[in-house]
Amino acid sequence: MLDVPEPVRVAFLLDEYRHFLSDPVGLCDRLDALNGHYGNAAIEGWKAMARAGDHQELVRALLRMHYDPAYERSAARNFSGLRAGPVFKLSNTDDRAMHAVAREIMSACL
Repeated sequence: MLDVPEPVRVAFLLDEYRHFLSDPVGLCDRLDALNGHYGNAAIEGWKAMARAGDHQELVRALLRMHYDPAYERSAARNFSGLRAGPVFKLSNTDDRAMHAVAREIMSACL
């Protein structure tokens, strides 16, 4: 598992998914697909953030309400030993930090 502070995760996702953020109409269409899981109020709130360009708060909300809980459910169902495995800390996502944690992971696998 990677332990990454939320602000670092948000910044990484803002950079990696900037193509979604630059198209608020398309992003709102994608958010509609989650309506069956979260209801209209949550989706409309997320869409309002997208339209207002409040991308940091949108990503933060999606991590907290959608991605992290879905990941936890999937991990519990499919990887029962995940919590017993090693945890690798990543304090930022620049190339140097990413390479360093990749080396740590590879060393742990040997």
